[in-house]
Amino acid sequence: MADGAGATTFSSDPAAESPVRTAGGAVHLLTIRVVGAARPEQLADLRGWREEQLQLTPKDAKLGRRFKTRIQQRFFTEYDRLLDQNREVEALLNRRLASLIRRELYRRQSDYRLLAYTILPNHVHVVLESRAAADSLAAAHSGQAQQIPERMDEQPDVCSPLVDYLRGLKAATAEAAAALEGGGLPLPWHDESFDYWVRSEAELDAIVDYLAHNPVSAGLARAAEQWFFCSAHDRFLHDGESCGWLPGLPAPK
Repeated sequence: MADGAGATTFSSDPAAESPVRTAGGAVHLLTIRVVGAARPEQLADLRGWREEQLQLTPKDAKLGRRFKTRIQQRFFTEYDRLLDQNREVEALLNRRLASLIRRELYRRQSDYRLLAYTILPNHVHVVLESRAAADSLAAAHSGQAQQIPERMDEQPDVCSPLVDYLRGLKAATAEAAAALEGGGLPLPWHDESFDYWVRSEAELDAIVDYLAHNPVSAGLARAAEQWFFCSAHDRFLHDGESCGWLPGLPAPK
């Protein structure tokens, strides 16, 4: 991996900080994967790189905050690249599995609103907004801000603030996979997930765009809307837009 903090991140301006998400209206980029999608030694190397970079954090508060944000974004995109490059574990290329995951993502919106998603060969990205702020993304910066973790990373589902969502989604999809016609299929979810806390409107826009083009950058499709199991495809069928935001949500101006 290239040195420094200037490589791939979500946005050309990762330091955009307004509005900041809060406990009452958090927006999450949630990544769940199947067992074996990431090799432990690769994750250990990536975490080591992150610690080396954080030691270079500028002492100036504003510059330091921007630097840490860029490092965290790059940590996630490098983590995602490891998953995309693993061609040995591709259980979710099975269309029946991908279809039932898609159905469950749409169905499971009582506590969180689904903003965007992408189902890839061994992992799933989901952008969720707490229903506490579903009427307005701007409501996310009202009230007391919750501290965003400095080292966002995979963590056991039982330690996640989205534990109920994760348990429900994984259990329901695994059960549906086992019940598929013809004897069922295994769906071995890893018991940890990556919960990336979205900081701002600008970062959210960049993340949705990143997910829309993830199948293209991974070499799975030539255009975002050509990958069947993603919100960019669903949006394209709805109104011809391929922006990645689900139908009912605005395309970028």
